[in-house]
Amino acid sequence: MNEKLLRVKDVAAMLAVSKPTAYRMLSAGKLGPRPLRLTGKIIRWRESEIEAWIAAGCPNRATWDAMQKGEGK
Repeated sequence: MNEKLLRVKDVAAMLAVSKPTAYRMLSAGKLGPRPLRLTGKIIRWRESEIEAWIAAGCPNRATWDAMQKGEGK
């Protein structure tokens, strides 16, 4: 399956925030899904995971991680 990988600008657009705000959210643990680290500083998110996170109400990273492990259901 070829899943679309999103750049920070794509995630920011989906959240209606700026790129710097998306980076701050990531650093603060407010951007739930953890990004994939490609080479060097390149990060991407799976589109389906971002969509699921938004549908879940954009919980913080700790809550999202717990939900993914089945602890938040």
